[in-house]
Amino acid sequence: MLFFVEVNVYPISLWGEHCMNNSNEVLETFLNDLLNHHFIKAIETLKKLGTGSRNTPKTPVKRKAINYVISNVKDQIRLKDIAIQLAMVKDVTGREIATSLLSTVYHEDPSQTSNILRTLANDENWEVREWAAGACGHVLTNHFDQFYKDIRNWTNDHSGNVRRAAVLAAMYAENEEKRNSVNRY
Repeated sequence: MLFFVEVNVYPISLWGEHCMNNSNEVLETFLNDLLNHHFIKAIETLKKLGTGSRNTPKTPVKRKAINYVISNVKDQIRLKDIAIQLAMVKDVTGREIATSLLSTVYHEDPSQTSNILRTLANDENWEVREWAAGACGHVLTNHFDQFYKDIRNWTNDHSGNVRRAAVLAAMYAENEEKRNSVNRY
């Protein structure tokens, strides 16, 4: 008995183009799923670009997806709503992505965003906590006058995770500020 399997063969010069087109298609589907409030489906779609040892998309994939969403969702209120919904999903990847999206829409509702970031800074998953600390560093760099009081209060929080996020946020903000000052010259 013979079996025939259809195989797509790409010349080496076209393989990179095929991968890029596939990546763009996946990102577009991911974004459409988010816009239609299919958050778990969106995360499953993103996994098509490759996963790591935890069966979650690798960090570069998540960063590319975050940048794609930010550059394609111009309505900041809608972006904030997507971030809030992602912050509430069970899937770790959704909460990780939420932290970065929240850091870009902080100005839309500083109090609500700060509260959600604080919750994510105390997440059960250590990687979500790390992403939250990084997002807080970004917010601290870009909205120092508004966010400093909150992050300072976090240093007295009952949760060691939240206190740690506050310290890391200050460290990340300092590093981001150093990078920005180097890039100015």
